Amino acid sequence: MQTLRLYVALRQGVAAMLVVGFVLVVGCASTPDGDKHESSGGTEEITLDLERGPLGLMLREMSEASTLNVVLMNGLELAQTGPYRFEKREPKAAIGDIARDLGYEIHEAPHYVFVYAPGYEVLRDVVVEGRLDDRTAALRVDAAFGADTPLCSGLALLGHTLGHTIVADNAIGGAACGEIRLRDVPLATALEALLQSARVRRDSFYVESTPEYTFLASVNNKPRPQLLINKASLTEEQRGTLERRVSVTLAFLQGDPEHLKGRIGASTLGEVLDALSEQLGLPVTSDARMHKLPVNPVVMRDVSIGTALELIIRQWLLPEFGYELEGAGIRLRHLSAP
Repeated sequence: MQTLRLYVALRQGVAAMLVVGFVLVVGCASTPDGDKHESSGGTEEITLDLERGPLGLMLREMSEASTLNVVLMNGLELAQTGPYRFEKREPKAAIGDIARDLGYEIHEAPHYVFVYAPGYEVLRDVVVEGRLDDRTAALRVDAAFGADTPLCSGLALLGHTLGHTIVADNAIGGAACGEIRLRDVPLATALEALLQSARVRRDSFYVESTPEYTFLASVNNKPRPQLLINKASLTEEQRGTLERRVSVTLAFLQGDPEHLKGRIGASTLGEVLDALSEQLGLPVTSDARMHKLPVNPVVMRDVSIGTALELIIRQWLLPEFGYELEGAGIRLRHLSAP
């Protein structure tokens, strides 16, 4: 089991973190601090002193001191609470005490506790389970994200850890997650946790899942029947080019395969064209009017070149874009461009 950890500073330091970027470390989970044990009845208990501070850091500390998975709705992480002294207390009950003191609610999902504000009960209904390809649904993950992690970055890092491509469009991917800590959960559970924490409603997105990729899209971003403009005129060699398997990492710097560095938010298409060309192994250009389009951080593993291009284009919410093969290269086009 690989462990995914991404901690983004709580809001006081977010501006600096957005510029500097982040480091993803894949490896073994460290042993959490704190006194925890099983009671005679088999229920986990913790003994923990918590100083007054922001709720996000408090829940992180409690989760690290126990085996409890915790998900916090974004926007609640800076609420000041405490101090607390828990003596041989069940972690779930202790979190319930803290939530009640702040006027928040908790929802006991099958694999984690979700803390949310009154009025956001609809988030409890977010469901991804049963909407994934069978092979993809069998994947399991450990993950820890700090508050304000963009959903697109969380999905890219999950995909990096699992070796599976997970991409969201700009509307879904731009939402900010809350504090999250999960251990050994199915991928569907991790996706539900990210979406709930980012306040993404069940009726606002759909899931497209294949053995090759998982795509999360806003309901108004309808599937497009054909993005390849000159499909009818392709040569056999060009068809083979589109079927060639590649791995693509955009908006992250690659080096050590166990580390990624890069921006937390989106880049522009113009900024990533050179990297895309290098990783596809052929020149990729675009119409000049497309250079400012946002491209979220993505990590694609073992996809066809055609799939990689379509997952980039489908991030954009308007059905005005496509691509074509020009000789030995690829041109991304605005469909109204000459």
